[in-house]
Amino acid sequence: MSDERNYTHGRIEAAAASVQVSRAQATAAYYLLDDLMAVAREHGVQLTDFDAFADLPVVCLKVASARDLPAAR
Repeated sequence: MSDERNYTHGRIEAAAASVQVSRAQATAAYYLLDDLMAVAREHGVQLTDFDAFADLPVVCLKVASARDLPAAR
């Protein structure tokens, strides 16, 4: 796993520890964040660019838990 991925997944883990989410919801957030970051990188955008406006890993966790996104692709 890349350093960026370890870092972003760690941020999801930290956020998940402070709220009530299932393991499946956290996993869905990982997939969502990975996909969003892959597209962002194609546009020259990094996670630190998002950090100026929002905590993207936490946003992904909130979306995954609110929408009950599937953990599998």
